[in-house]
Amino acid sequence: MKCLGITGYFYNNAYKLQFSIGAFNIAFPLQKEFGYRLLSMSNSAVGMCIYLIFCIFVIGLGEEIFWRGFIQKKLFGYFSTNKSIWFTAILFSLIHFYIFTILPVRIGILFLALIALVGGIWGYLFKYYDNVWSSAVSHGIVAFIIRKYYFFNH
Repeated sequence: MKCLGITGYFYNNAYKLQFSIGAFNIAFPLQKEFGYRLLSMSNSAVGMCIYLIFCIFVIGLGEEIFWRGFIQKKLFGYFSTNKSIWFTAILFSLIHFYIFTILPVRIGILFLALIALVGGIWGYLFKYYDNVWSSAVSHGIVAFIIRKYYFFNH
């Protein structure tokens, strides 16, 4: 990632994602992201519920409408069900390449493999129930757990 000019670093106890290409430099402090602000306020039961709802409706539903509801559905017209689901899952995993700015390569590769696996599971949920809600709720819960207890550990 560093050879592409993408780095992540901690600064003043906050995580920042930085994109640098030559003299062009963008640093994005995650503490300004709405989800991160909700997460930092989630020390109460009400705050946890609000953050979980945010994860389900914004992260889970938003991503699942695109990945399963659009991409996977389009691929169903060209490939078999299994190929469509796993191709979508692999693409879904690869779009999360930014984790290499946060994690060492070995753990990052493991995370990408797990993301592809769970993407496949969400693909089958989408196909089985013929709607995006089962995968969206599951995706939101997983995003909540990972962001709350792994990446930001509040």
